[in-house]
Amino acid sequence: MGERLTVEIQCVTSDRWDDLASLFATSRVTRSCWCMWPRVPVGDMYRRTEGQNREGMKAIVDGGSVPGLLAYMDGEPAGWCSVAPCRDYLRCDPEAGSESDWMIACFFLRGDCRRRGIGSALLDGAVRYASEHGAATVYGLPRGWRPDDAPATLQSALQMFRSAGFRDSSDPRVPALMQKDV
Repeated sequence: MGERLTVEIQCVTSDRWDDLASLFATSRVTRSCWCMWPRVPVGDMYRRTEGQNREGMKAIVDGGSVPGLLAYMDGEPAGWCSVAPCRDYLRCDPEAGSESDWMIACFFLRGDCRRRGIGSALLDGAVRYASEHGAATVYGLPRGWRPDDAPATLQSALQMFRSAGFRDSSDPRVPALMQKDV
């Protein structure tokens, strides 16, 4: 296991756009998705281009919404966590939640920054941010959106969420959904 470092957590705002873009450029997946998968209608994601996803995320940021948090290590962007009210994610069931329901839908850590406590710092920051902005319940998907995530990755993510006080959700429609009342 790598050493634990001091991590700085910041909201993604227009003045941090270049940091988000440089972080996402480090992975083929984030370079393509731009964390738009949970924000667009189900059938649209596979028809969208990388450029459309990037512009979609930029429009969210430029519009004044905070779509998530960035983790910095030594002043460089090291990780991302998507956190927003459930209503901001089209893949959330709008009938199932209230205005005070928030979702942590995605994490991404730069390859050289994994297993250093950055994911846990992002998770703690996301819960704190959601709570400060009216969340009563924060849901989380420790499993990636892709069903082929490695079992070891899923187990590690589940442990991270449990260590942060999340419990398994009672919603049988979403496997690996966790929740925390804040």
